[in-house]
Amino acid sequence: MKLDDSLLFIESLPKYQTSQEVGAAFTSIIAPHGFLMASCGGSRETPSGRVWDFFFNTWPAELLLGYQKNDYVRHDPMPSMARLTAEPFTWLELLASRKRTQNQIEFNEWVRSFGVVDGYAVPIHSPGGDVGLCVSVASHPIEDSQERLALHMASLYAYHRCRALGG
Repeated sequence: MKLDDSLLFIESLPKYQTSQEVGAAFTSIIAPHGFLMASCGGSRETPSGRVWDFFFNTWPAELLLGYQKNDYVRHDPMPSMARLTAEPFTWLELLASRKRTQNQIEFNEWVRSFGVVDGYAVPIHSPGGDVGLCVSVASHPIEDSQERLALHMASLYAYHRCRALGG
């Protein structure tokens, strides 16, 4: 993915009237570059704890249902790390830098069975402690700095367009 791809996506954002439309457009620009799926949403503190809500999620139904049924958000290291940093990161970088729990190892093995090799996470921090997160999931390691820049820019704009649309 190149910056030109991101710019075309950003220029098209005003025509989308729902977060699902934004998600479909986002996925269509990343898919030709080896990206399998994407998700974007946010979290906030509630009296019963932190909750995560998706603006859009283009995961296969089987993956999404398994993620929700097994409460993998509690074992997926990407949302946890997103709360701790404002810098984008990849799943492979995160796995290489942290000791994983048994539940995280099981989650990683499960998600790899869907062809996932890497993911690029763009955390977005808002006043008041809310945290946004857009993740582009790839079938290849995400190492190219230009690709990362393009994903970063497109993710920020996708997130803010979804927020403007009311989530």
